[in-house]
Amino acid sequence: MNSRDTAIPTAASQNAPAITLKQVALLQRRREKLQEATQELESLLAGRNTALAQLGAETAAEQRTLAERLARAYARNEAIDRLKEQGLFARYQQLPLNEAPLATAPESAIVLPFFYCAVRLASGTPWYAGTVEDVAQLAASAQSRAANPRALLLDELCDTTDYLAEGVPRPDDFFAMMDDVYQVLAGTPIADAIPPHLREMVASPYQQALDEAAWAGLPLMSPQQLDEAVASGQLDADLVQQNRAAFEAQWNQLLDEAQRHSSWETDAMTAAEQESQRQHRRIAGQLEAWRDSFSDADEFCQQYLNLREEVFEGEGYPDNFANLASRAAETLLAQEGLSQLARKDTVDEAIYLLGKIKSRLTARACHE
Repeated sequence: MNSRDTAIPTAASQNAPAITLKQVALLQRRREKLQEATQELESLLAGRNTALAQLGAETAAEQRTLAERLARAYARNEAIDRLKEQGLFARYQQLPLNEAPLATAPESAIVLPFFYCAVRLASGTPWYAGTVEDVAQLAASAQSRAANPRALLLDELCDTTDYLAEGVPRPDDFFAMMDDVYQVLAGTPIADAIPPHLREMVASPYQQALDEAAWAGLPLMSPQQLDEAVASGQLDADLVQQNRAAFEAQWNQLLDEAQRHSSWETDAMTAAEQESQRQHRRIAGQLEAWRDSFSDADEFCQQYLNLREEVFEGEGYPDNFANLASRAAETLLAQEGLSQLARKDTVDEAIYLLGKIKSRLTARACHE
């Protein structure tokens, strides 16, 4: 018998207590809490919990200025990386940042529109804390979503839900929030701004299926299903038929249930629908008031369109965009004296304390 065929129980496995399904499920939650705590610590040290208003970005004009400063800091970090790659960093490392021969404009045309949109979104809309951390998180989200532009376009073309009107904003998704805000400010969905050649690139292999689904009154296939079908290069007529059958079955079931409702159930459903309509009217009023307070709506929408042109028809987001965006923010915070990372003693203390925790955990593991 091959020795690899039979697992030899170790002393640790023989003595380990039985673990329940609940305990296994709790592992993920505890890991998430640990990640949240370490991220909060890192954000605190970097100063990313600083309010954008504290950086002098309260009015629309001041927020645009902040976006420009972030873009310049982004460009300087790009240039510093280039000096390191070329072995020239030591020659300039003692020069003040503003005097060093560094680029003042980013290499990517997407940087300034992003910072403009992200700063305005984080500080000018009611769904964010209005901190530098918001901008850093939006940068990570933007890079992640733009990595699959076809899926992003499919979402925008197929998902017609007005999320803000429904009262369900999506602040963790840069493009989702920008699309929703664009619709409020421009009065039209972002899908109307997608040019025909991009629509054709995404949807042409499926126009027959889409037309058939629309004719039958069916919901469109999900973006994920469409993307998978695009990747396979096949028209999934069976899926459309399954969607139709499911839709008809659901509709017939609803009709049957409606006929069996008693009068009090019907009254309760009517009252619930009326309350839902009142809630939507309240949300609509709040959105209208917020829209009227947005002083630079036209420029905001145009900057987003500029960003989208770079995403879908330009070079898109650099692979290290989120990292450079965070570094740009931290550079600016350090210039303003708001970053603990600029204080060696503070960082050394944090590393020392983390090392103490590591030592305690290591010692505990050795004795168990």
